[in-house]
Amino acid sequence: MMPGTYWVWASRPQAGSATIKNVDVIVENLLRQALTLDDEGRAAIAGALIESLHGEADPGAEAAWDREIERRVRQIDDGTVKMTPWSEVRKRLFHGVE
Repeated sequence: MMPGTYWVWASRPQAGSATIKNVDVIVENLLRQALTLDDEGRAAIAGALIESLHGEADPGAEAAWDREIERRVRQIDDGTVKMTPWSEVRKRLFHGVE
């Protein structure tokens, strides 16, 4: 996007219905195409764009996450944690804990 170009949404963006002002034609076309994607495709693009704003990852954080993942996998392999099926997690998330 050119410096000084910005997004102005006249309404909440929805696939095919967003009104965009002051946007380069190429960017506008890309956005319109992206909005036609399914949820997974839009999420992948959104994630990549957000990730690009954060710059390089902190090497210390990466190492810490690697250790945490290894610890959790060990707990699963050792049977020291109780696993919850996704169907149960989803039910709790969307219907509250009973």
